[in-house]
Amino acid sequence: MSVFFYKSSQEKVAKFVTENIWGYELISPEATGGKLSCNRLIIPSGESFPIHTHQEAHLLVCLSGKGFIEYFESEQSKKFNLVKGDVFYIPSEVLHASGSDEGVELLVVDVPGIALDNSNRMQVRTTHSGSAC
Repeated sequence: MSVFFYKSSQEKVAKFVTENIWGYELISPEATGGKLSCNRLIIPSGESFPIHTHQEAHLLVCLSGKGFIEYFESEQSKKFNLVKGDVFYIPSEVLHASGSDEGVELLVVDVPGIALDNSNRMQVRTTHSGSAC
């Protein structure tokens, strides 16, 4: 494996993660031998991911805007507001969601790496009480 440098002036093609949320793959899992991936994610105002899990752990850094992270621990929901400069870690298999009321841009590091547009990236879940999330 070699050292990888992403230059922000490099042209990147936007990849849609959901119908209205997209991102840019900055470091692909292939570039790191699957050890990690790094993406810039744009969540427009009023958009959010459904509650889901991943096999990968996330490290999220808020680059701009305002957003939120909600995660579930023993069926209790905990919600954190994110602003520029905030960093949030989500371990693998933790039930969570993210979104924005005002538009947010996140730097997302996944360990191990997974492609931004991989259809197996997230597994949408329901809460234990049976309500859809």
